[in-house]
Amino acid sequence: MERGTGGLTTGQRERVEYIERMSQELSRMADGAGLKVLAYLLEMAREEAAAAIGDRPALQVVPKAPTVKVRPRIPPPMED
Repeated sequence: MERGTGGLTTGQRERVEYIERMSQELSRMADGAGLKVLAYLLEMAREEAAAAIGDRPALQVVPKAPTVKVRPRIPPPMED
């Protein structure tokens, strides 16, 4: 087994590169569908894959998460 960049074998590197490409594509699709949280998670997976193959350092600062609107929970009326 030949080790390359990042200590990965050639086969491992090819798999991680594929994961990086697919994560990026899926992130774009999720974003286009308005699925901001899913797009964010897929982008994080892409960043992790890129770091694993040595294309960029591992994340030191997490990218800003998307804003998600959450309706406040209204408690039921209290009984006397």
